[in-house]
Amino acid sequence: VNKELIVFFYVNNIVVLYYSNNCKKHNDFAQRLLNTFSIYCLGPLKWFLGIRVVRDHLTSTVYLIQDSFINKVAV
Repeated sequence: VNKELIVFFYVNNIVVLYYSNNCKKHNDFAQRLLNTFSIYCLGPLKWFLGIRVVRDHLTSTVYLIQDSFINKVAV
């Protein structure tokens, strides 16, 4: 972990978090991955490992929500 990019790896999933002022660092990192591995980008993160990810751009906040797990347990 550094102050420019946060990268999560889980099996064949990769999530990269970064502030907008580090967009070039992200693009360089993503390009190196694309040049090395057969991967594709799925766009902004909405789900990861069964956890819903909600971003609030106004407050620069990320919420991790496990309502699908709660619904599964509650039923």
